[in-house]
Amino acid sequence: MNVCVQPALIVQFVSGLQITDYFLWAVQRLYEKADDRYVEYLHASIHYVHDIDDISENRTGTRYTKKRPLTKAALQNRIDIIGNKLLPLVGKLSALV
Repeated sequence: MNVCVQPALIVQFVSGLQITDYFLWAVQRLYEKADDRYVEYLHASIHYVHDIDDISENRTGTRYTKKRPLTKAALQNRIDIIGNKLLPLVGKLSALV
């Protein structure tokens, strides 16, 4: 039986993944359920978000920065490539299941 233990490396790597996962989950929750309470906790740490699906301002997508933070209000007027309004998926997820 071979046992290899590397606790310091693995713990640091896993904690980094957990933090990244939480950030992505919070942003996904804002987009899919229009729930911004978790993103609000992270505003100080979110430096840049590029929404490539929303072309309401630019053909290459909408950018959110520290000066223009990603909020529920900022997502109200999202428009896709063919001019359709992009809405949160609230209530649509249960229909897909």
